[in-house]
Amino acid sequence: MRFLTKLLALFAFALPAAAAADVLEDIQQREEIIIGVSIFPPWTYFHNEGRLAGQEIDLGNSIAEDLGVRARFMQYNFEDVFDALDRGDIDMIAAGVAMTPERARRFYFSAPYMSAGIDIAVDSALLSNARSRVDLNVPDFTIAAVEQTLAARVANSMFDQATVRGFTTARAAEAAVVNGDAQAYVASVPETQIFALRNPD
Repeated sequence: MRFLTKLLALFAFALPAAAAADVLEDIQQREEIIIGVSIFPPWTYFHNEGRLAGQEIDLGNSIAEDLGVRARFMQYNFEDVFDALDRGDIDMIAAGVAMTPERARRFYFSAPYMSAGIDIAVDSALLSNARSRVDLNVPDFTIAAVEQTLAARVANSMFDQATVRGFTTARAAEAAVVNGDAQAYVASVPETQIFALRNPD
């Protein structure tokens, strides 16, 4: 696998825009903050023992500790986590949320806690005949991405002639490339780097 494109993305926690003071009061009364997460290694993943781990889990636990409450993590597909926040099922999102104008109208964001590039991991066999991104921007070139992510938007914009297939999880998008259903995977760094290390061909 190889990387072609980098675009800076800022990630932050998202909180409900309406009645934030009420949400904080609810958290303190129940002595628990409910945090919605999506599986995007290395930020959030299942440890060998089956428990959630990663940078966003650590940050969520730190926030809970600062508030003097316990943290409970609820796993969602990325496209569903925002609806869960709207419904009040969770108090905040810690899932590599890129700040967009549309999301800023609906949610409060923390200050960015991380910046990462958007990369594309491409089947190395295809790169021998490709001199640039333009050579891959053709209808029979299929790119896997997680639905509703900034990476999916970037893929649709930069590869407007290619086929961009959306998947509900990073694992499903990666599997599509490994199984030959897609020739590339678009995600943020270091997700694509980890994927390429696991799949060197």
